[in-house]
Amino acid sequence: TVFTFLGQGLTATAPGGEQVRVPSRPVAPDKDEVSAAGVYAQSPDYPSGLWVPAYSGNFVVGRKATVDKVIIHTTQGSYAGSI
Repeated sequence: TVFTFLGQGLTATAPGGEQVRVPSRPVAPDKDEVSAAGVYAQSPDYPSGLWVPAYSGNFVVGRKATVDKVIIHTTQGSYAGSI
């Protein structure tokens, strides 16, 4: 889960070869609230998830600054209704 990654920290390599590091930090989620939302993944890797790259007209390839945030967006409903 996201809480596991935040609690343990992680290091990864971005597609362009850049190293991304998220240091570990104490995490104390409100488990009652999280449990009420339900978990629907069939495995930790969520194999039914899809990677759909953004249209190239919406961004510039490359990065001049160091990554300092990772933002996770969630939506409810269909993919088409969320874009």
